[in-house]
Amino acid sequence: MSECSVKFVCIKNALKNVYNVFVSVGTVTLVNKFVCKVTTCARMFSLHRYTKGCLQLLEYNLLGGKLIRGSLLLSIYEALCPNSSAEMRNQASQLGWATELLHAGLLIQDDIMDESIKRRNHYCWHRMNDVGLKAVNDGLLLQATALMLPSYILGTHPALPAVEQEFQQALFWTAIGQKMDCSRATATNSTLEWYRRLALNKTGRYSFWLPTSVALLIADVKSNEPSDRLFRLCSLLGFYYQVQDDYIDCFGSSNKEEDEDCSDIATGRVTWPLITALEMLPPSSSEWNNLWANYGIRERRHVESVKAIYAKLGVKERYSQLEQELRKDISALISDLACSANSETWLGSLDCKSVMSLKECLEANVPDLDSTIKEYILNVLTENAGMFESALDVEEAVGPLLLSCNVNMDFSIVKLCQEIVELLKKNVNASLPLAGKLLAPVHLASLHSESNSTPAFPSTLKCPPRSMSQPDVKKLEKVEKKLLLKQEKRESKGLCRPHSTGELTASVSHRINRREENSEARGQNLTRDINVESIDVSYGNKRLLVNADLRMYKGKRYGLVGRNGVGKTTLLRMISSGNIQLPSHMRILHVEQEVEGDDTLVIDSVLQADTRRQKLLQEEGRIREGMGSTSDKSADQLSVRLQEVYEELQAIEADKAFARAAGILFGLGFDSESQKRPTKEYSGGWRMRVALARALFVRPDLLLLDEPTNMLDMKTVLWLENYLLTWPTILCVVSHDREFLNNVATEIIYMHNLRLEYYNGNYDQFEKTKTELLANQQREYEAQKMHRAHVQEFIDRFRYNAKRASLVQSKIKMLEKLPELLPVEVDPPVVIKFPPCDSLNPPIIQLENVSFHYAKERPVLRNVNFSASMESRICLVGDNGSGKTTFLKLIVGMLDPVKGERRLHRLLKVAYFTQHHVDQLVMDVNPVELIQQRYPGTKYEECRSALGRFGITGDLALQRISTLSGGQKSRLAFSLLSVMKPNFLILDEPTNHLDIETVDALGEALRQFGGGVIVVTHEERLIKMVCKELLIIRDGIVTQLEGGIEEYKACIQKELAKLI
Repeated sequence: MSECSVKFVCIKNALKNVYNVFVSVGTVTLVNKFVCKVTTCARMFSLHRYTKGCLQLLEYNLLGGKLIRGSLLLSIYEALCPNSSAEMRNQASQLGWATELLHAGLLIQDDIMDESIKRRNHYCWHRMNDVGLKAVNDGLLLQATALMLPSYILGTHPALPAVEQEFQQALFWTAIGQKMDCSRATATNSTLEWYRRLALNKTGRYSFWLPTSVALLIADVKSNEPSDRLFRLCSLLGFYYQVQDDYIDCFGSSNKEEDEDCSDIATGRVTWPLITALEMLPPSSSEWNNLWANYGIRERRHVESVKAIYAKLGVKERYSQLEQELRKDISALISDLACSANSETWLGSLDCKSVMSLKECLEANVPDLDSTIKEYILNVLTENAGMFESALDVEEAVGPLLLSCNVNMDFSIVKLCQEIVELLKKNVNASLPLAGKLLAPVHLASLHSESNSTPAFPSTLKCPPRSMSQPDVKKLEKVEKKLLLKQEKRESKGLCRPHSTGELTASVSHRINRREENSEARGQNLTRDINVESIDVSYGNKRLLVNADLRMYKGKRYGLVGRNGVGKTTLLRMISSGNIQLPSHMRILHVEQEVEGDDTLVIDSVLQADTRRQKLLQEEGRIREGMGSTSDKSADQLSVRLQEVYEELQAIEADKAFARAAGILFGLGFDSESQKRPTKEYSGGWRMRVALARALFVRPDLLLLDEPTNMLDMKTVLWLENYLLTWPTILCVVSHDREFLNNVATEIIYMHNLRLEYYNGNYDQFEKTKTELLANQQREYEAQKMHRAHVQEFIDRFRYNAKRASLVQSKIKMLEKLPELLPVEVDPPVVIKFPPCDSLNPPIIQLENVSFHYAKERPVLRNVNFSASMESRICLVGDNGSGKTTFLKLIVGMLDPVKGERRLHRLLKVAYFTQHHVDQLVMDVNPVELIQQRYPGTKYEECRSALGRFGITGDLALQRISTLSGGQKSRLAFSLLSVMKPNFLILDEPTNHLDIETVDALGEALRQFGGGVIVVTHEERLIKMVCKELLIIRDGIVTQLEGGIEEYKACIQKELAKLI
């Protein structure tokens, strides 16, 4: 068999698998005939060359649909022609398949225009890796195939021209409808008449009228009367469908945060809720103006403002009334038609009211239920609504699933099932029945023996329902025993709340080891190691990892390094959020956000992080209270349980918890008095320390730290280093502090070029090993390059020499077999350059006997004498709260001395980089626009030049600032300061968010800068690169350390030694 034939066999088999979902039962002969027609069409366009991509396109976009259009066409045809031949019914089902192809192509383009992220809880096709805007062509490919299929299916059938015309008209009118839908809402087009035309063109024609008209044509129905009534019905169905779609987009699932900026409200679409609200509001009223002021703005607060107006006007209640009216009208139309026997097909996709009610019920009772599991439960309930007679039936169907899920069990399953039954009965007893849907695919392998027979073709696309599976009672009992541990794990996740990204969210996929997963489910695989293969991570259209492996082992401390923007923080978030599937028994904590400020004392906040200890102490209290008021027998039972609680508390060393928590807090800078203050009295930086203390206290199986040294002074950094040296489980830390990584990390994970590379040792060892590897790779590449050139020269010289023909051929084959070595991939160097400045005569900054205090009884600085010149390279150190930032603010004039005098050179231009400079950037503009806002009149070329000096080049300078990484935002902040061409730099913790290479580049740029520099930092390497003078602030006194950073570190180590 030729290679081309093999590929066509593959595409036939794949199309059969897809077709199985569409046709419940059918002869292999008829299906093979259909597949042959499709592949014949594919052969015309040489699609066999792209078999893999086309199969993925078909399977992803067709299997993800509900297939209601195809089933509608076949059902109508069978109602009109109940005695038709199997061949004609097969043609009807094949034409139904063509409508599904057209639908899939239109949905791809609809998702692109809507900027959608997910559809039915799956990523849209254009959001998949390696697809992007190629999805536009994929949508055209599906549409073109759908338009060509009728001629292959019908052949010489007399209805063929009319059927082809219906397909073409459906595509044309849908394009018109999409154009209308993309129009921004205005007071002119936000009318019910406009909306009805939109719904008819966008939804009614291709979703309902196309399958209906095609069924009428092949059934040879010539009378116009039923055709007109059916068109009215399809128009009404399209309107109903569009209204439901708008309602779900506005009031649907609460798990649509990632699509919030792509919602109809955010994008300013004409929708039914908007039209309803406008009809209820007087024009030019305050609420009318408020609605238009917030509508169409891609920010959550504006979207929520519009929803609040909808809620106030009762738009939800209006929808319920409209739905009842529409269902009544649709029922009346259907009952008059000849095909009313299959009326459930018409509303199969429209029974959204019951789904929405069930969804709201589930979300209210089980708010943390996984969205995929929720969708599955909703499908089970709605598709088998008539089978549930009592709450027990519902509990048997979905109860085990709820029990086995990692959800909060603070609800009664029995009560929940009772509510579900009432909702289902209400909908089953309504005027229209629920839709039936194929419950399982039919495997053609089981029908292979019947290939020569011709059984009767089914009347509908539904297969007989399978019997409900009975839950394993013993398994459920085991699950219930694990609920307590699962709940503790869920509560611990509160320590690391998932980060909410603004416009874009990351997507991830990876290979799942089913053997390990099954072993873990049986309790046989409780490893504390991590090994995940083939990870792909994307952020919007940017790929961060491709086919990477994540390996981490218990007892190892990993430093995750890489350039700014490669995705280090995103990777940590994917791990902590569960998007990268790790062993479910492992407790994972990601310290990324500070704790909330409330009345909880700092020490109590840390103690409460150990949820198991808290529950045992609460149970102890309840038992003690109950022992005095119960019978002797009950008291004995409580006494036994109390003893068990004591043993468990002893096992987790609960008696040492307070001392351990206090010790951690003390090391992080909280003295005994500070530990007894409420968390709300602390700033964000100090509450971040509380979050770090909670994580260290809990000791999770995997601790993820993202830049833990930010906002810490050097003493706290050294304490944290010493504490982490004895960390017993897995630690993964992202840090720009080279010395911190050298002292803490035992392994380095290098993230670059879409992959993860692993190196033994600390950061210095990693750099040395990487340099050696790159040198070896370069030598191998150069050697092979020279060898290839030598062989090629021989081939070119003797190619036409008959005597050496065999030798030349052997050389050619040898070249083909040589492994192709790629050039060495080296990250481009980071270059930072401050603009030149004019020289000033010293002293340019002078403080004489300056004192300052915020409260008289607590002086911050006392009798400070200080001077600086253009040659100054001063580093300022001291504990947090010692007055470093206050000292800088006194210099730049943000604060005035209480006592003493400050003198500044009249031509002095100071650039002041604060700790929170990055947080003060405007996020909804690009870097060029930001510079032009801050410095009006700045030319575009000057903006690009200023940004380029700090590595913000190319498209990066035109991206929205909200999409930049933390390090890129820091470099943008530096470029903003450089526009003013300062002659003195004052930098307060400038290395926060920067990668290690950028810190080195910053140090070099500060050394080359022509003006003076004062920097506050805990970054030891930067101090060594820049510092000529080291000033320390203690007890309000500013003094110079002659021994520099080494003297300061020695003092800190002595202080820490006294604490141990």
